[in-house]
Amino acid sequence: MTNSRVKIWLRRILILLAFVFAFILVLLYLAPGIALLGANHWYQKQGEGYSLTAKDWTFAPFRTELEFTGLVLEHPGSGSGETRIERVHLDFDPWALFSHQVDVRSLVLDGLKLQADVSEGEEKTIDQTDVKDILLKIAGLNLPVTQLPIKQVTVPAEENISEADDPAANAVSDSSVSDKTVANKETTPTSANPAAAADPGEDIPWLVRVQSLSITANDLNWNVQLAQTLDVASSSGRLSINQINVRDFSTAETDPVDIDINLQLSTEIRAAGADIDVKPMTFSLRGSLDHPLTAPSWQGDIGLSGTDVKANNIRVRLSELSISLDAALNDAFSQLTFDGEVTFADAGADMPEMNAGFSKLVLELDGSLLNNLKELTLNSGIQLNDVRVNAAGLRSQLAELTTQLHTSATDDFAAPQVAGDIQLRGIDAGYQQYQATLDELSLSGLDAGLQQQRLQNLLLRNLRVSSQPGWQSANPAATPATTPAEDGQGGNAENDISAAVTEPAAGTTEPAVEL
Repeated sequence: MTNSRVKIWLRRILILLAFVFAFILVLLYLAPGIALLGANHWYQKQGEGYSLTAKDWTFAPFRTELEFTGLVLEHPGSGSGETRIERVHLDFDPWALFSHQVDVRSLVLDGLKLQADVSEGEEKTIDQTDVKDILLKIAGLNLPVTQLPIKQVTVPAEENISEADDPAANAVSDSSVSDKTVANKETTPTSANPAAAADPGEDIPWLVRVQSLSITANDLNWNVQLAQTLDVASSSGRLSINQINVRDFSTAETDPVDIDINLQLSTEIRAAGADIDVKPMTFSLRGSLDHPLTAPSWQGDIGLSGTDVKANNIRVRLSELSISLDAALNDAFSQLTFDGEVTFADAGADMPEMNAGFSKLVLELDGSLLNNLKELTLNSGIQLNDVRVNAAGLRSQLAELTTQLHTSATDDFAAPQVAGDIQLRGIDAGYQQYQATLDELSLSGLDAGLQQQRLQNLLLRNLRVSSQPGWQSANPAATPATTPAEDGQGGNAENDISAAVTEPAAGTTEPAVEL
């Protein structure tokens, strides 16, 4: 009987343990749903008609994968009335927390539709200063973010007496401070081993790792409306996050971080009497960042397209900007090295009485800043095509500009040195009725500094100057005529100039110039 009773009790205990284990397991699987119900219950109390729902959710407790789909926050009468998230996925390693590590295997945020409004709150007085709360309204919730002063409150003269004007108060204060110092010295115990008193767990740094971060198809809209008395910019706009991918980020910096970003921004800003309108422009960033926390080194491409910015009567346009860059910051940010290429395309600027633009600009840069910015070395190649400038009475066009220059400066940059070649083609300029055209201007062997300027060759080809009323600008891409045009109302002159500058002859100090 005894053995049978033991078996029965063991069987009951095993059944109870299995039931408890199954109950805990069910609770783990239902934990996100229970949390969602609690969040919805709290959110419904924030306003009439508020609700928080999810289309579906999944949770794998042993793999620690959590995912919500179709999250919708309804907040009628506030903002856009709805905040939506199509998908949230989180995969992390909870066991890594015991080793002072935050290890996120995967974090995905897709389809966020969000409206943020910034407005003023109630006016109050804090420390004799009138301030207003600045509220951030997001998903129907008012969140105080900061306080801005409105005006200073006048302090009565008898209450605004400083301690420096009251010697007696100073004396009492000094004596009390000295007494407290002596008392602290007497009561503070001495420790023979300070290291033993410290908590050894506090010295262990936390390691953060994000193996994969993905943010796609998110739209963030904002509207900032503040009183003009606060002198703070009011703006509205939209940020569309087409794609943000970050891989292998770690505070241990063992691996380079792969970054892929594509954003689109449009905004209207009003501040200090200026209106700034930014049409939708796209920013892209793709490459690898090495040692991001201590000595960042970037290798990749940067792009900006569709830029159209208007500030009052000034407008700047840029169809495309692309940068291929290999840059590094080393030695505690005291050394900067870079090697890259920058390309602008179809840029222009408009002002009330002037407009300027160019079709293409290519910069090839190779330089370094050394020894805490005491030495500068820069190798640059510049190619500029189809430059146009129009102002009141002034018209100029340039078909092509090409330079290959080496620039260096040391110490306080008081003695810069420039060496290289410069070439301009298709110059066409006019001021009122005067016109000047030039096929080519070439400077080769340039070596210029503050002390001396040297030049090996100078070439001016087909220079033409004329006075012609009603002159129209020529096509910079076409070659100017090699013979002067007949015009009975004006005069013209034309010539080619070529100069070769050689080294000074023996026994002389001036270089020989041969035309």
